[in-house]
Amino acid sequence: MNRSFLFFSVILFLSSVSWAQSSLEQDKISTYFYNLTTLDFQKIQEIQSHDFDLSHLYQLRDVIYYRDSIIYYKKEYDSIVKHPLNRCANLLYKGYDKIFTSGNETSVLNDFKKAYQLSKEIDNPDLQKFCIFSLLEFYSHEILQSNHNYQEYLDELNSLEKLPEEEFLLNLYRMLFHSHAKYLPPQFYGIAERNDELINTQEINAALISRFNVQKAYGFEVSKMMDSASFYYKQVIKNNNALPYNKHLVFTSYLRLSEMASNQSLYADAIDYIDKAVNFSNVSDTLKGEFYLLRFKSRVLAQKGDFEPAYKDLKKSLDIEYDLDYRTNSLQISDLEIQLRTAEKEKLLLIEQQKKRRNRNIALALGGLILAIGLISTLVYKNINKKRLLAEKSEELQKEKLTTILKDQELNYIDALIEGQEKERQRVANELHDDLGSVMANLKLHFTALKNRPSKELFSKTDNLLDSAYSKIRGVAHAKNSGVMAQEGLIKSLRNMAMNISSSQNLELQIIDHGMDERLENSLELTIFRIIQELVTNIIKHAKATEATIHITRHSDVINLLIEDNGSGFSTKNISKQKGMGIHGIDKKLETLGGTMSIESENTTGTSIIIDIPI
Repeated sequence: MNRSFLFFSVILFLSSVSWAQSSLEQDKISTYFYNLTTLDFQKIQEIQSHDFDLSHLYQLRDVIYYRDSIIYYKKEYDSIVKHPLNRCANLLYKGYDKIFTSGNETSVLNDFKKAYQLSKEIDNPDLQKFCIFSLLEFYSHEILQSNHNYQEYLDELNSLEKLPEEEFLLNLYRMLFHSHAKYLPPQFYGIAERNDELINTQEINAALISRFNVQKAYGFEVSKMMDSASFYYKQVIKNNNALPYNKHLVFTSYLRLSEMASNQSLYADAIDYIDKAVNFSNVSDTLKGEFYLLRFKSRVLAQKGDFEPAYKDLKKSLDIEYDLDYRTNSLQISDLEIQLRTAEKEKLLLIEQQKKRRNRNIALALGGLILAIGLISTLVYKNINKKRLLAEKSEELQKEKLTTILKDQELNYIDALIEGQEKERQRVANELHDDLGSVMANLKLHFTALKNRPSKELFSKTDNLLDSAYSKIRGVAHAKNSGVMAQEGLIKSLRNMAMNISSSQNLELQIIDHGMDERLENSLELTIFRIIQELVTNIIKHAKATEATIHITRHSDVINLLIEDNGSGFSTKNISKQKGMGIHGIDKKLETLGGTMSIESENTTGTSIIIDIPI
């Protein structure tokens, strides 16, 4: 017993430890991806794990941290990764690497989609949100925004629970997608106001604020508020020129300052800004950086009037654009999006069909089970009902048998009583004829003699004969009412009845008499027997008793009957002397004899009946 208890205690302890470790690792995963989303690389560095390899997570961190540089330590893509979290991180790493370096963006969507599906299986909300932000990052890198497929991910992210920094970043992507429109919609400025409110009320990472400032500066630029736009662009340059992961913000800010200077005919400043932007170009994807530099420089030269170099730079940028195949890339992305959606719908349809088949099989199994249970229940019910009917018939037979026994007992008692009466009459007749008859005849002779010749001696003999006749008559009367334990009387008949009932029923019936040495008058004995017989019948039929005792006590002027049982009892309030249980008949008999009856009974406590009959 102690070993079993110790064993289960150890199992319980290990399970709790395992659960605690699993919960701790989930917290670490959540912390990692939240900090990666909000660009808090310092906190990511502090995360350690002993349960799984973090190399894929750190590789993902590095590609985002060094996004536009070739400094980060680049590994080959792992084709086989067992741990689901590492598989997800590996897919994300592949997608970001292709966006930032190769310019081959057509397969990125597939990588990010797979990662998102894995994040749902891992069931970590922060990982899921990071994957959605990655999909938005993918769409933001299209130079030609030819579709609005990003909208469903904006909506999905909006439906999830978010912390203030996550809401801030979601607003950034909304502003970014609005900025591709020909005219900035009012929503752009409303979102900007909400982000300003978050900056004033929440702790927002400075790296995210810098990304917001670029969008905010562009809003001022479009609104012709050049001083404000210039202020924010320059602030971004100042705060981010040493941060690899925000290097593209500095590049963008210099190009926007160049366009603003050119629009104000400050061509020297415009060219200077472009030259400075060269230092922050994406060295991991030189074609893309060169495309932007040439395109902006051609605009400045064209506005300045240097059309020949402007044309050359424009032609170079067009050549690079076609090399990068941006327009075709956008169409491929749309086609791939459609293919992925179709594949997802087919997969969902297949899953739905499998569910329907499974539900149908379950329904059939349940139907068969219900049918089997119904059949078994019917058979069981019929069997129980059959047993109940047999039990009821058996009980009826027992009651009929008891009634027969009681009737036979009553008939035997009556026969014995009649036979006793006949014998008694014969005895009395014989005594009157043989003994008292001779005395009376002799007495008649003495009276005749006294009439003829009276004498003292004759009077004395006649007197003796009268005394003798009186004694004879008295002896006959005494013999009629005497006897030691009447062999054919009430007590013996009751004991015979008790013996028959005890041997044939589950009832132990006991007869106890006190002072019943002398016989009672025959009709009284018969009435008492019938009263007791009726009460015993009630006990058997209604009381469900296992023991019953009948006390018969003779006092000087009364016969007392006490009938007790250990049965279920009944409420005396509900008893009626007008019908049922033979009480009416017993009461009528007692009324004829001048007797009384009292009943004491309660539910579950048995019954006691006391009867007094005067004699």
